[in-house]
Amino acid sequence: MSLLLCCLLLPCCSGAGQKVKKEPAPAPEAQPAKAGRAEPAVVEKAPAGPPKCESTCPKDMYCGFSLVSVQGSDLGQAIRDVKKQARNDLAKGIKMWIRSEMRDSVVYTRDGKEELLKEKINKITEYYVDMGLEGVEVRHEIDDANERVCAFATLSKAEYQKNVASDIAAKVGRVRDSYIKHEEMLAKGDPKTAIDSLLSARKWLVKDFEELPVKATLSGREQEMHAAIEARLSHVIGRLSVVAVEKKLPFGADGKVKGQVVFSVKYEGQTADEAAANMTLAFSFVKGKGRVTPEGVTGRLGAVEARISRVEPGHGNAILRAQLVIPGVDLKSSQHRLPYADVELYKVPAVALLISTAGGGTISGVEDKVKAIVAARGFELAEAPPGLGDDPGSSDFTSLKEHGADNLVVIKVKASGSQPSRADLALGNASATVSLFDVNSRKLLYSTMVKSGRGYGANASAARWKAISKLKPKLYKEIEKALKKHLSR
Repeated sequence: MSLLLCCLLLPCCSGAGQKVKKEPAPAPEAQPAKAGRAEPAVVEKAPAGPPKCESTCPKDMYCGFSLVSVQGSDLGQAIRDVKKQARNDLAKGIKMWIRSEMRDSVVYTRDGKEELLKEKINKITEYYVDMGLEGVEVRHEIDDANERVCAFATLSKAEYQKNVASDIAAKVGRVRDSYIKHEEMLAKGDPKTAIDSLLSARKWLVKDFEELPVKATLSGREQEMHAAIEARLSHVIGRLSVVAVEKKLPFGADGKVKGQVVFSVKYEGQTADEAAANMTLAFSFVKGKGRVTPEGVTGRLGAVEARISRVEPGHGNAILRAQLVIPGVDLKSSQHRLPYADVELYKVPAVALLISTAGGGTISGVEDKVKAIVAARGFELAEAPPGLGDDPGSSDFTSLKEHGADNLVVIKVKASGSQPSRADLALGNASATVSLFDVNSRKLLYSTMVKSGRGYGANASAARWKAISKLKPKLYKEIEKALKKHLSR
C-alpha cells in the first residue's frame, strides 16, 4: 500500500475550534413545601427552541463552520458567502491534516541536503481535497434575533476515505499492470514492448503521484515503484547492444561506400542473444562528413541498413555512429546508458591524372595504360577538375581535394619530327616529365625526365610517332616506380 494511501486513510481529528453545544445543567430538586403555608401557583412557559448557529460535529464526519452578520446586507448574498466559507473551513481541516501526515513522512535527500517536496505534496493534497469537496453537504441557519446567518458543512469520513482509497488503488493498479506487462514481453523476447511498458508505468506514476514514494507489490515483493521502474529500465537497456555487421568499409573518390553499412540490435537473453526488432537507431557522422538517413528501425531479424548517399572525400576517413534511441530516455542520462556502435569508413586513395602534350593533341593509349597501372596498385582514379593546369597552384590543390584526389600525376610529353632535305628518313625525338604531387600537403613527391631516343620514319609525323612508341615503355616504368616508392595503399 502506498505511503500516501496510508496517510490519507488514517483517522482525522476534525472540527477543532468549533463551538460544541454544552448540555444544560440539571435543574435543582424541588424543596418540599413547608407545612401550613400555601404554595403560589406555578405558570408553565412554553419550551424554548434550540439556540441558533450552534452545533456539534459528529465523530464520523468532517465538519466546517462559518458565521456572518447580516446587519444592513443582502441576506441572499450573505447565505451564499457563509456556505462558501463553511466549505473552505472544512477543506482547511482536511488539508492541514494531510500535509501534517506527509510532512512527517516524505523527505527526499538531494545533494546531501534534505529537501521537502512541498510543491509535489501540495499538488496531490489539493487533488484529494477537491475530491472530498464533491461530496460535502452544506446547510445554513438564520438567527433573526441576532441578525446573523451561519452554515455547516459536513462530509462523511467513511465515504471520503472509501473514495480516496478507490482512486489510489486504481492509479497504483494502472502502474502495476504496465510493470507486469513488461515482464510478460521480456518472456516473449520483445524488449521493445517491454521498455515501452516500463516507460508507460513511469508516465502514470509521475502523473498521479509526482515524485512521492509509492509502494506496491511488484515481482512478488513490496517495492517502491519509482525505484523499481528505473532499476528495471537500467536492467533491460543494459542487456541491449548495437553491433556493426562490418566494422570497416571503403569509399571511393566519388563518395560512394563500397558495400552496405548494416547494424543489428541484440538483447542478451537467458541462454543466447536474441534479435531485437522495432528498435530505433539514429545515424550520424562523428568524424568526417557525409549524407545519411537520420534514423532507421530494426526489422524482424534485428538489423537495419544505414543508407549513406555520400561520404565527403575531401574530409578523409569518416566514422558513422548508430545510436540506440528510446523516446523518454535521455541520451545523456548517467543511469540509463544507451548503447551505440561505430563503423569506420576509410577512403580508398585516389589519384588524379593529367596528361599534356606539347603542341596539343593526345597520345593514343597512354591515358588508358596509366589508369590501369594506378588501378593495379590499388588506387582509384579521381576526376581531374576542369581547368587544371600542368603546373598546379594553390587553388588547383583545393579543387583536387574537393574531387576526392589524394595525389596528382602530371605527365608532360614533348615530341617532334623533322626531315632534312637531303636525308632519306625523317628523324623524331620524344621525352616526358613525370611528376607526382601530394594533394593534402601540396608537395612535389617525385619528378623525373624520361627520354625515348631517336625515332625514324618516312616523314616527320611518322618519325615523331616512332619516337613516342619508344618512349611509352620507359614512361610506364617510371610511373610504376613513382607509385611504388611514394604511395602506399
